[in-house]
Amino acid sequence: RFFFEISPITSLFTEKRVIEGRFLGISPEGKFGFMDEQGKVVIPARYVDSDDYFSEGLVGVTETGVGEGNGLVKKQGGWFFIDSMGNTIIEGPFEEVNRFTEGLCWVKQYGHWGAIDTEGDWVIQPDIDSRPGVFKNGIARINLLRDEGGFLKEQYVMYYSKSGYAAWRPFY
Repeated sequence: RFFFEISPITSLFTEKRVIEGRFLGISPEGKFGFMDEQGKVVIPARYVDSDDYFSEGLVGVTETGVGEGNGLVKKQGGWFFIDSMGNTIIEGPFEEVNRFTEGLCWVKQYGHWGAIDTEGDWVIQPDIDSRPGVFKNGIARINLLRDEGGFLKEQYVMYYSKSGYAAWRPFY
């Protein structure tokens, strides 16, 4: 997944990863930026962290501090999303984010997970405690643990549809 190369065009970056036809460059200062297939810097290296690839035209990155998350940008204490030209599309701030799939992305805000669309509008309000999986065929899976007094009582798998419908069933 990683490869190293030294050339006059890309000497600004010490390490690169291929991402959806673009490169994610890592500068000598450890900042992330993006360049195209010809080595032209498209988005300057100013992010502290970034997802591995653009998903549905968006990627998460962070400008200050390192937070948790998958494919994200942390802006003034929270993750946000940019497009392939570096424009901020969804400001957040979010504590964590997943990547976009099927037009939706799970994001964590105020300690709970919910789903937003590519415009940043809530589709599923943030009221889920466990980190959800990505949507596949219109369904996202969430593993939930219920404990009593610190002891595991039951484990559940919950499925959420893109419309917010939740179906529960025991997981054994």
